[in-house]
Amino acid sequence: NPISCILHPMNTLLVRDWLGDGTDDSELARVSAMLDDVISGGAAEGPACDYAGLLARATPRHAQFCELLQVLQKRFEVKPEPEVPLKDAFKEAWDEACNAKRLLLGLGPDEV
Repeated sequence: NPISCILHPMNTLLVRDWLGDGTDDSELARVSAMLDDVISGGAAEGPACDYAGLLARATPRHAQFCELLQVLQKRFEVKPEPEVPLKDAFKEAWDEACNAKRLLLGLGPDEV
């Protein structure tokens, strides 16, 4: 869930949703390989390694993802306009969060 990443975007490793539609799921292999790479890189840097920074650098489009999350966080810091139903404000925020996730993971418009 990309909204859970708002406060600590550098510690984020999002996964593609599993839909259980019978297609092969390679997400566990992707995440496992990425974590192995980060751990290996951290071992080379020693005990004071910045694992979050390694993860961010290993994730394509991470900087843009963080920028979108900053915009989203600012949205939550102010009350929605009184004429906008709260449900609609939450839906807009959710759509923005899903778009950030799509960008980060390189997903298509209908994927989440």
